[in-house]
Amino acid sequence: MKGNGSGVAVLFQVSDANPQVGKAVPVTLTFEGITDPNGATLRLTADGGLSLGTGEVTRTLPAGGPSTLTVEVVPAAEGVGYLHVFTTQYGASSATSIPVQVGKASSALPASKDLKQGSGGDKILPMPVK
Repeated sequence: MKGNGSGVAVLFQVSDANPQVGKAVPVTLTFEGITDPNGATLRLTADGGLSLGTGEVTRTLPAGGPSTLTVEVVPAAEGVGYLHVFTTQYGASSATSIPVQVGKASSALPASKDLKQGSGGDKILPMPVK
């Protein structure tokens, strides 16, 4: 946790193992470490093809024990979208971005047909240069 952040720990679980485009995906959020007697402020936004079922959400989280909230996000396209969770207490803020993967994750490596084998047996991706 960031030393100069809000001090609120954000735990999350994306409830749907295989999110689909256009279908609501429940995300369960648990907030711990709320010590400000006035509580902490929570703000939710989404981007990257996700939309919140209720639009932007702002609320106050009570001090004391953990608080749990379930929100629904709706993916508009395949890929990774993010639910952004902003928390503020004692005037300090923190942000947590929760990834929601829709469809198959893209490979970080190019297709093996594009790789060439070097003299030492290493795989090399040839790239043109100017």
